[in-house]
Amino acid sequence: MIYLSDIKKLSFSNGRRVLTTSKTQNATWDMLQDYDEHKEKCANGKVLLNGYDAGTGVPQEKEIPILYRTDGRYKKRLIAKLYTLEPWYENLPRTMQLVSMLTFTTKQIGLSFFEQYSLLRDSWKNVRDLIKHQHPHAEYIVIWEPHKSGYAHIHVVYFGVKFTPDYSDKLKQLWMEKYGAGGADAIKIDTRYTGTLKSACNYIMKYVSKTLTDDGCQSINTYADSITVYENKIRSVLDVCGKMESGLGFDTELELLRDDVEKALSEKNRLDALILELDGIVFSLKDAEGKHLGYLSDMSVLLKEGFSETEDEFVSNAKVWDELVRARSGYEIAESHVRKLSGNDDEHLKIVDELNGSKFDVLKAQEVEAVGLIGEVDDDLESLSDEKGSIRNQIRQLEGYNEGSALRLELESLKEGLNERSREWATYSVAQHILSKAMERYERERQPDVITEAQSFFSNITGGKYERLYSPLGSSDIFVEDGAGKRKDIIELSRGTAEQLYLALRFGFIKELGKHSESLPIVFDDILVNFDPVRSRNAISSINELSLSNQVLYFTCHPGTVDMFRDVVPDVRVVELSKL
Repeated sequence: MIYLSDIKKLSFSNGRRVLTTSKTQNATWDMLQDYDEHKEKCANGKVLLNGYDAGTGVPQEKEIPILYRTDGRYKKRLIAKLYTLEPWYENLPRTMQLVSMLTFTTKQIGLSFFEQYSLLRDSWKNVRDLIKHQHPHAEYIVIWEPHKSGYAHIHVVYFGVKFTPDYSDKLKQLWMEKYGAGGADAIKIDTRYTGTLKSACNYIMKYVSKTLTDDGCQSINTYADSITVYENKIRSVLDVCGKMESGLGFDTELELLRDDVEKALSEKNRLDALILELDGIVFSLKDAEGKHLGYLSDMSVLLKEGFSETEDEFVSNAKVWDELVRARSGYEIAESHVRKLSGNDDEHLKIVDELNGSKFDVLKAQEVEAVGLIGEVDDDLESLSDEKGSIRNQIRQLEGYNEGSALRLELESLKEGLNERSREWATYSVAQHILSKAMERYERERQPDVITEAQSFFSNITGGKYERLYSPLGSSDIFVEDGAGKRKDIIELSRGTAEQLYLALRFGFIKELGKHSESLPIVFDDILVNFDPVRSRNAISSINELSLSNQVLYFTCHPGTVDMFRDVVPDVRVVELSKL
């Protein structure tokens, strides 16, 4: 028996130390000696297993060497077993593949090894049961390890538990207040490697590899001096960092310092990332300013070509131009209709002079008035017809009386009046018919040039489904007409067809504008995203037609659109902006 009455610290060959008291020194030294003697006896020991093959039933015998944690073969076999967990881990549900590493320790001052171990064991059991109650399907691996101070602590790998900041704070509060096992730093929850089984296996092997060497204990005084130097260095670092000792041991202090350094490095990396992001934002801002100046220059050119000084004036001039074009078109249509209705030049000139002295709203009012008069004539005819029937009845009744001749004279007078009303009704009816036909022909043949140009594009894009566009006389609405003559308002069209109609109208406006001024470049930005493949190809064909009179730039981020352009327009030029 060896007594260590004058020694305060006991060191092992791997640098670990055990703080001892007079009650535990002898038992500790005996335990170490017994362990070394046991290892020496079993250095080449083997376990003999006798059994039989489960498949064939043939008896078998196998020898297994006795291995310790200090044996390299033990470590290799253990890590091989750990990596056989991969198939199990891969088959877990996604929620169970969440991996977290936890470390548990307790207060040490004033406690023997056995008291500290009992406190750690009981407190860990309470935490484990609490987690199991809240997460019944969770799995875990636990490793007990003696700390460098000689006191025990636990490393646990949990699968399927999300340790949020609130949940972690709750566990720390229970450990500190309810179980009395230590301060808030006695539990460490590390999620830096969360989500990978390989990191969990490395985490386990890190602590399994911390074992005693086979050489046993070395010089106690030498290691005691090394420990003193080690503790003084940690004290110096704590002083420089302005931190107080927590009382949990210098190894715990070092781990806390390491955590602070890692947090500082993380903040530095975050700051560097923010600086890079700021540089990117500054670059983007300068690029946006350059584009803005370019847009201002383009807008200045457009205003100059539109004989305008402001945007509002440009829009106003464009509206005036549209109204002028529509007025010229309407005039030509009306003149053609009048020439056809007049029949000869003299009558034509009379009608033209009369129309020149009239206004459209007046003519429209006269048409409404004529329709009303025709209705009144129809009512009068119906009333006269009823009256005629009544008179016939009276004639039959009065034919035998002397006044029959007088009544017949009255009847002839009424018939003459009816004939005059009939001729008046016929006049109004013919006038209404002529006006209706003239308006219908105007709407069919003399539409504004923009709509005429857009009609060709729209028919091409829709594959000939809609053959005609028109705007009724005196209205700004636009209608479409299919091959069967069925008319639809814009609100009756699908979203894709409506977008194709608006696109055709823009094409028509561009074509018409090019007839009266210099053709301008046209820029498109992925306008085919809501088109089906067939109408996309038709639209590309229309864009190609537009490129015969205008320069066309089409921007897209979809490779399929590029392939479709190359298929429809073989000589199209494609420029990849990422390679400029």
